[in-house]
Amino acid sequence: MYRGFNLDLSLEDLPGDALECGQRLYSEKKINVESSLNKYCKANGALDADMMKAEWFQDYKANVFISHSHKNEDTAIALAGYLSKLSNNVKLISFIDSCVWGYANKLLKAIDKDCCILKEDGHNVTYNYDKRNISTGHVHMMLSTALIKMIDNTECLFFLNTPESITPSAEINSVSDGITDSAWIYSEIVTSQLIRKRKPSEHREEEMIKEGKREIVAEAKMFSIEYNVQLGHLVDLNWDDLNQWYLKEQNYHHPLDALYDMKPIVEVIND
Repeated sequence: MYRGFNLDLSLEDLPGDALECGQRLYSEKKINVESSLNKYCKANGALDADMMKAEWFQDYKANVFISHSHKNEDTAIALAGYLSKLSNNVKLISFIDSCVWGYANKLLKAIDKDCCILKEDGHNVTYNYDKRNISTGHVHMMLSTALIKMIDNTECLFFLNTPESITPSAEINSVSDGITDSAWIYSEIVTSQLIRKRKPSEHREEEMIKEGKREIVAEAKMFSIEYNVQLGHLVDLNWDDLNQWYLKEQNYHHPLDALYDMKPIVEVIND
């Protein structure tokens, strides 16, 4: 990752055809994985985590990682559609985890069905609490590491800052720029703050050679955990900025370079 942006954007801001364009982009991209666990079983009966992670969360080449609330998925898809048509020189590819990877809860359900059932009576199923804690931890760890790897591999991150993804802190202080109840958003923002920063040329090396990615909601009972989120390392963006970017990028070989020039890194000098 090279840069991160804090994007103030709603679905209504984007052109009318952006959502349809984005939906076309991902209509054949989503990876459908066989839910049977038999092929992941090792000789000793253990499940092969590396094989499961490689199939359910496959590598995906993208320029932009869009971090968003699942409630704003249409906005994220429309943004991806807009970005794909931004430039005539380079087609920007965006990563949206729910549009590309297998649904993590399906993998978790398959493991629970095979390994965690305590009692089954018709449609009523009771799971072993301790075993299910372990299975949930493993699947979420696979997803989390895959997301970290994807953020590291993409050149920049756009965080869709909406009322659904983050709310202002009750207290104005240096600890938090807002609060989210999504563990996945919290993880992605912290990762973008701590991840190694690599120059654009490192991300585009492969392109140059060729030329010459959840929020868990409890349904039975309301359950919420709040995370303080720091956004100071992300540069603010809005719809007007995207319009200006569209006008400027035509003078650049790579559209992201135009965005970086528009929004330069501000060095903080400590006295």
